[in-house]
Amino acid sequence: MRDFTFEYTDTKFTLKLLGLSFLSFVVLLIAMVVTVDLIGIIGSLILAFGVPLLIFFLNKKKIKKLGTGNILDSYAEFKLADSTQKIEFGQIKTYQVERYNGTALVLKLKDGKDFKLQANTNFCNADQFDTFCQEFEKTIQQFKMTNNVELTRKKSMFEQAWMLPFLIILTVGLVGGIIFAISKGKNIPPTFYTSAAVVIPLWIGYFNARKRKQEQGN
Repeated sequence: MRDFTFEYTDTKFTLKLLGLSFLSFVVLLIAMVVTVDLIGIIGSLILAFGVPLLIFFLNKKKIKKLGTGNILDSYAEFKLADSTQKIEFGQIKTYQVERYNGTALVLKLKDGKDFKLQANTNFCNADQFDTFCQEFEKTIQQFKMTNNVELTRKKSMFEQAWMLPFLIILTVGLVGGIIFAISKGKNIPPTFYTSAAVVIPLWIGYFNARKRKQEQGN
């Protein structure tokens, strides 16, 4: 038995927190009909944007949870903050490990249920959970070969055939836009820096996925 302790993201709490923050924003935006006369337009805008952000950041630490995972030859047991779940490998129909802004494990079971656990780097340290997922994949592959069962590994986003052409198109468009702006003597728009901040991590994720695939092949 191999025991792992890791941080993970409480997805349900995150969605509730985002929903509450958005709802407060909408309510305060509508309330500007009244608040503008009381505290002025600037004060009303600060209130409408500030309160939702305050709600989110005051509760951000609650998004991170601590869990443990035990991997045995034929099953894995997850002990999370609010539940404990044992998953027999023979009951898994498909599994997928997605690595982008952290690591996510998605299991589809033969009874129609889904199990998903993720560690988002925006809210917690995903390294321990990624280590757990690597061991989980190795063990489940060994179980599949030993028991000759039907168990499918779904490709991650970065392993899909469309990902490389998609990244090339994005990069060509980004570089082309920069060259065009420079050739016209214009400043590079801030949106290009934002786009680069999205494209670069995607390329890193793509090459990391290729590297892992090569290592697994060896």
